[in-house]
Amino acid sequence: MGAINELLKAMGQPAASPVADNGALLVWERHYRLKGSRRTAAPKVIAEASHLYFDSAGKVTWHRDYWDAAGELYARLPGIGCLMRLRKRKLAA
Repeated sequence: MGAINELLKAMGQPAASPVADNGALLVWERHYRLKGSRRTAAPKVIAEASHLYFDSAGKVTWHRDYWDAAGELYARLPGIGCLMRLRKRKLAA
């Protein structure tokens, strides 16, 4: 848990809020570029969260990542993205 607190301090995050008892929730961003895209193109960003549990020695015993694949990734893909946006508009109407 000490390493998590140090990481949060380095990121400018309050160390106490996402860490409780034997668990932690880290919210972060994944930056990526699709293969074949121009190097000068702005990277895409996916918001993610990692849920962690620790044992008494501070080692991670359980880890799960969460992210919105439909909104963050599939909606940006050619073909599939068009269908996803169309479906979203129909559901909103």
